[in-house]
Amino acid sequence: MIESINKYGKMPKRIVFNVTDHDHAQLILRLKHNSLTQSEFFKAIIDAVNNNDENLLSFISEYTSKKQK
Repeated sequence: MIESINKYGKMPKRIVFNVTDHDHAQLILRLKHNSLTQSEFFKAIIDAVNNNDENLLSFISEYTSKKQK
């Protein structure tokens, strides 16, 4: 039990979801244009969410408002 508590925050987790092949190809091209890997991009998004980044929170708020139309 103590061992699992000591590992908290250090154990890697996998996040998986599906997108179309077209959307994936577009993402890869845009990331390459910005010299980012998928991993770097998604880790940056997670960090921004976890750190309450104002720009990302604004984007999320706008997105959820549009989605609820």
